[in-house]
Amino acid sequence: MRCMFPQMPSSRMSRRRNSARAFGLVGSAFGLGFIIGPGIGGLLGELGPRAPFFAAGGLAVLNFLFGIFVLPESLPVERRRAFEWRRANPLGAVSALQRHPEVFIYALVVMIFFIGNNVYPSTWAFFMSARFDWSPGMIGLTLVATGIAMAVVQAGLVGPAVKRFGESRTAIAGLAIAASAALTYAFIPEAWMVFVIAFLGSPQAITYPALNGLMSKHIPANAQGELQGAVASVMSIANIAGPLVMTQSFAYFTAPTAPIHFPGAAFIVAAALNVIGLIVLATQLARAATPAVARLD
Repeated sequence: MRCMFPQMPSSRMSRRRNSARAFGLVGSAFGLGFIIGPGIGGLLGELGPRAPFFAAGGLAVLNFLFGIFVLPESLPVERRRAFEWRRANPLGAVSALQRHPEVFIYALVVMIFFIGNNVYPSTWAFFMSARFDWSPGMIGLTLVATGIAMAVVQAGLVGPAVKRFGESRTAIAGLAIAASAALTYAFIPEAWMVFVIAFLGSPQAITYPALNGLMSKHIPANAQGELQGAVASVMSIANIAGPLVMTQSFAYFTAPTAPIHFPGAAFIVAAALNVIGLIVLATQLARAATPAVARLD
């Protein structure tokens, strides 16, 4: 089957060690934004209920103008492709992934990981209230601590980890840590352990940058933007499905009619999803490492 992405010359198939590190820095920036943003929004809310929305809109406009007039185009002119509407939409981008089997599998793992990772924004406040009767302030403090720990990991650990172990092993380690952290949260006995788990589980933040770097290696330079658009579409699907799966799991096992009262049920689901992602990734990596002749036999 013909690939929608242009084929990468063999001279460009060598590993670009800095790509995963760059994705880690971008992820760290997003993490810091999610930490700082709610605080700024809360302060602006004192001026009126509409103030945070006006501020968000203003920042979006400034970001748009910065992208047009300041941010340079990184791709040389000779490597750029002509604009096509069929690729300039989420469905077209995801369709392109389907025509590139290896990248499609890695993107599937990204989606599974983010569906599981949605257990934190979707159920964290409800879980901590049900499990330890924490106040909103205490819940917010743990979210900030977790966000900072993950941002630090993405900014400082991704590059060295990929350089030493490669994208594949780094992604596998991240999924294993994510599954272990979620499983530990599900059965956590004492409140103080939340901070310990948040610290020990923060290396799970290496998963997405490593997977992104792994996908980037299989795509030529003039299709990297299309790849990132496709990955963003996959993440959006995960961010739609994840909250539904996690909140319903939590609601079912904390309802008065629940067969077992178990607030940690959503974290069990998250752990299972990360294990599934790990198995899918390991299977694909093993298959890719097997010579074609051996697979035919």
